Amino acid sequence: MPDVPDTLASADAVAQVVAVVRAALAAEAGRVAPVDGLGAVDESAFLQAVRLHRVAGVIAESARAIGLPAELAAAVRPFAREDAALGLTLADRTRRAALTMAGAGIPVLVMKGCVLSAQTTGSLTLRGGGDIDLLVRPDDVARAHTALVAAGWDAHEASPPTPGPVWSWTSHMRREYLFTGPPGELDLHWRVGLHHRPLPAASVLLARAATVDVDGVPVRTLAPSAACLHVHLDRYARLRSLVDIVRLVRRPDVRMPVDAGAQWRRLVGDVVAFAGDLLGGVPPERLRELCGSSSVPVERQRALWERACVRPIWSNDVLPIRDLLPVYAERGRYSGYGPAALMMASDFVLPPERLHPGMSAADVARAVAAEARDFVDRRLRHH
Repeated sequence: MPDVPDTLASADAVAQVVAVVRAALAAEAGRVAPVDGLGAVDESAFLQAVRLHRVAGVIAESARAIGLPAELAAAVRPFAREDAALGLTLADRTRRAALTMAGAGIPVLVMKGCVLSAQTTGSLTLRGGGDIDLLVRPDDVARAHTALVAAGWDAHEASPPTPGPVWSWTSHMRREYLFTGPPGELDLHWRVGLHHRPLPAASVLLARAATVDVDGVPVRTLAPSAACLHVHLDRYARLRSLVDIVRLVRRPDVRMPVDAGAQWRRLVGDVVAFAGDLLGGVPPERLRELCGSSSVPVERQRALWERACVRPIWSNDVLPIRDLLPVYAERGRYSGYGPAALMMASDFVLPPERLHPGMSAADVARAVAAEARDFVDRRLRHH
């Protein structure tokens, strides 16, 4: 396979990939849609954008139908095969994680990954690789932590959480613990979003779970409409997630939850409207159903997309404060401005990662001072 640089992607190359993916989605729906916007293609830049947005499989599947130039199709196929192999590995690791939780008697949902691939493509592997995202109730985090470590995962947090001020602060201000190791990267969530809204608590989502068969193991997962939240959390950064949305809303069985609040409806409407605007392929009746009778302005989402779509990594740690404040404002639109302001205060003053059980008041004061120094270095001095 050709070397693909790990740097900022070319905006022109990303636009070309968008045009190809748009044509591929049209072909999936049975419409003849020749590729527009290719012009003179820089193959290396095009492949870099394909890899960044993880859409090699989408393009390879429809290359013939959309008339993709033969040399470009041949260059994409090795990456599609690699993604399929990674998807197969992810499915195997997901199955292992689900069995680990079942063996410990812990109710769990698997989010995104191979189960979302099955929901959007009918295959466990066509969405490619990634990490494993598990959702458990907050009260089950300690048991899940213990079970995962016993099964071979390495926890970033050395010991399971224990009741007390540190876990209380962590559980309110964060949503996951991270694990690595031979069984693969894994995120253990006790909440789907960054805040307690707009989706309900884990216990409610567990009661509403859909089920996907992963190599003979029934695995519970989120209802398909929750994919909209993943797009929002990624700040509209990856085409693969937007392709998921277009494919899901084509399904007549994907519905807005009957008890969805106004903030959740707004988020789903914004994501669906932008995915339809960028990639097409969303039936008008589905737009009206999910976005409301009036059209949704997509300028806000397009601004997020244009900033994120060329980045190899989208990390808050590298954003100056002038760029970070709008991120919290965007969170507030869907989760409430009070929770978003509290999250910002936590991130800037006392993130849970600074705290450990048994810390004295003096230790906490030193942690706050250290965070203040880091804040100046990361957000102000270097920008």
